[in-house]
Amino acid sequence: MSGVEGVIVFLLQNIREYAVRFGSRYIDTLVEFLDDETRASGIQQRLRPFRPQISIDTEAVVHEVMTRLAEELPTHVDWRNVEQEVRDILPTYDARAHKRFRDIAYFLLDLFFDQSGCSNFFTETPSDIANLKLVPTDTTVSRVIAANHSSNIDDILVGDLADSLGLGLGHFAAGANLMFLPEVERIMKELNVIKVKRSIGEGEQARLYKAILGKTCEVMTNRGEDFIIFPEANNRQGARTRNGTLRLPERLRVVDGILDSAKDAIMIPVAVSFSRVPEYYKLVHGRGTYYFLRHRRHSLRLHRDNMEGNGVVRLLAHSLLMSYRDIYGRACASVGEPFSIKEFLSSHPDTAEPARLVAEESVRRIAKVKKVMPSHIVAEAIEGTERISIPHLSQQVQVEIDKVVEYHRKTFASEPNFSYEFGMGPRTVMEVGLRDIGLMHIIRRGQMFFRHRVLVNDRDALAYYGNMTDHRLYSPDFDNKVCVIGAGQWGYTLAYLIGSKFLSDPGYRRHSIVIYDTRREITDGLKEKGVHPLFFQGMQAPKIVYPKFSYKDAISNAKVIIVATPSSQFEMVVDNICKYASRDLDLVIATKGFARETAELLPVAARKKIEKSKLTHHIHIAVLSGANIASEVIRGEVCTTQLAGQSAERIAELKKLLENSRFIVHTSADPLGTSLAGAAKNPYATMYAAAKSLGMGENYLGEFVMAATEEIIRLGNAVGANPKTFTESHAWWPDLHATSMAGRSGKFGAVLGQKRTSRRAVQSFLEKNGTIETYDSIASLHRLAQRMGVKMPIVELGYEMIHEDAEPSKAKFEHAILAQPREKS
Repeated sequence: MSGVEGVIVFLLQNIREYAVRFGSRYIDTLVEFLDDETRASGIQQRLRPFRPQISIDTEAVVHEVMTRLAEELPTHVDWRNVEQEVRDILPTYDARAHKRFRDIAYFLLDLFFDQSGCSNFFTETPSDIANLKLVPTDTTVSRVIAANHSSNIDDILVGDLADSLGLGLGHFAAGANLMFLPEVERIMKELNVIKVKRSIGEGEQARLYKAILGKTCEVMTNRGEDFIIFPEANNRQGARTRNGTLRLPERLRVVDGILDSAKDAIMIPVAVSFSRVPEYYKLVHGRGTYYFLRHRRHSLRLHRDNMEGNGVVRLLAHSLLMSYRDIYGRACASVGEPFSIKEFLSSHPDTAEPARLVAEESVRRIAKVKKVMPSHIVAEAIEGTERISIPHLSQQVQVEIDKVVEYHRKTFASEPNFSYEFGMGPRTVMEVGLRDIGLMHIIRRGQMFFRHRVLVNDRDALAYYGNMTDHRLYSPDFDNKVCVIGAGQWGYTLAYLIGSKFLSDPGYRRHSIVIYDTRREITDGLKEKGVHPLFFQGMQAPKIVYPKFSYKDAISNAKVIIVATPSSQFEMVVDNICKYASRDLDLVIATKGFARETAELLPVAARKKIEKSKLTHHIHIAVLSGANIASEVIRGEVCTTQLAGQSAERIAELKKLLENSRFIVHTSADPLGTSLAGAAKNPYATMYAAAKSLGMGENYLGEFVMAATEEIIRLGNAVGANPKTFTESHAWWPDLHATSMAGRSGKFGAVLGQKRTSRRAVQSFLEKNGTIETYDSIASLHRLAQRMGVKMPIVELGYEMIHEDAEPSKAKFEHAILAQPREKS
């Protein structure tokens, strides 16, 4: 090994140790700096007397957890490792650290929030007293504060809220990823934080860890320990809301453990609202982690009276910290009505997922009391426009206020919780809201011809603040769950249409929609930015559309599954549906093509796999096919499609789900014919475009369409389809025309008709378009026709040109028409 290589190996082996040492020194220095700033601010003199927590008896808890686990876990587990995991989860509370960081937390809240006081540093009035009186004072009963999660500062905010209300310091559950340094882990555990591993997978070790965590929380609940949780953080969309809405949780490991306890626990819902969230850029756009540092409220000034006895670095740090005074604007917390978990569940005895039900009830009570701020209303009033005049905006503000009032009266039978500015009229609400979102550079104010107006700089950020007025609960797993598999252009378009309907139609309030794709970059893009990373740039997905990251999560408990994948993946998708489906459901086949291995129609292939799986629940198969150019459908142009299935009742329900005023859904009782029409239109569109590119006359092209229709009718009769599907429905003619004129298959035919060999044509087309539907579908169509003994001269010519590299010519196209049988089908 050379000297250079030896140095590199040494550095790689020791880089973590060096990073830990450097990070620990940095953390210590930062804490000392904040300590000094806190003392200099004099805020300690304004605080309530400090009351330390009673630390848990670690050894007793470990012993009890191990005893209970011994009754449930197999004997072959590594018990030494199990004990280490329990100790790793438990906090190591330290009263001195608690007091120190309590003071720092109050100082930071006083600094970052507008007009912060001491005893009531982020609420407007000492309200919610009636709800607080319902909280038992018995310290042997666990109290669980459940708060919504919007900002990085929520932990400090809710922790100090609990302190100011005399509820003490409950146990936060923090991901192990936050404890990235030993010094950080030590501090967090001294502040009563429970360490939780979040990304643990689904294997045996994951199940073991879940059992350990659940049993630890159960024992702590039995001992009357308090908890502080963010139900929304248990969501694969990310810990904090990415679009401003309230979300229901997906994973509830800590709550599962609390529910397993024999003792009761009291849930205390806490709703937190911000007039400004400086981290919005990272949340909305998925980038710009430190973008919020640009939004200083005050300029960076070095004061001479602070220079004495301070180094230059300390002086700069102080000045920088002070420049962020009031960066969050105002934060308002409201306490919802507490409830006993045991009593609540006793009124819902049949629930299969009690933890999810408890969390949903907590978030519902948060939604009821969550404060509505001027910035939320103004953003909602502006959203959807690039510019708006001040007089018009004032009117829209009143319209949005009325909407919020109406929703709360219908949903919660109560008035919404408005901040105090709303009592001063819509004009004041507008001015305060414009100031707040203007400070975030989301909008700017301008003037044209003496007319004042507001211009939008960041539409996505505006939607984020506007969504904060929306107190509807969004869950990926409501009982009426729709799952779209395949997030290509057509799958995303269907999710977009259905999600928009769920948002606009009150009848779908308890529905959810998820979308899954095997391409992780697409689901990650939808999660981070809410837009498709490849198509429809700038078209934000409806906030109710949730990306999923596995077949199991997507399919489980779905009532409707729409498959919009390439046909090459279809059979694998059906295998996963059979594996993970857990109820009766509708399988809507929006994929066009044939089964890759057998060249069967997709409904036939799906039915065979379902029957082979011997499922205990029923799967109704429907087919969705028609002239569906995704870019036109998603833009709202008038389009039609055909939905076919054998159950008239189920087809009627699916029609209601898919249809809107611009997307017309026609129904049929012929799923085989509808599927065949959608699968065959690509080869015929390619051949039509190739003939046109070759210079065939208009008479020939007209006869070509008639001959293609006769061919597909003959094959349809052979496979049991209804001939009228190809002459009197919306599945064949509109789709063939649209694909010939504007589809990829038509474009490929135009290239093929330029007298190129298929090899050159395929290579040239793939370089520009990435995929060719006709390539596989014409091979399957040719194979199916031969198997059924059906003569199809156009298909035979297409197969020879594309798969056998035959050169296209006018004579060959003419022969394809002349060779047609003279008898009508």
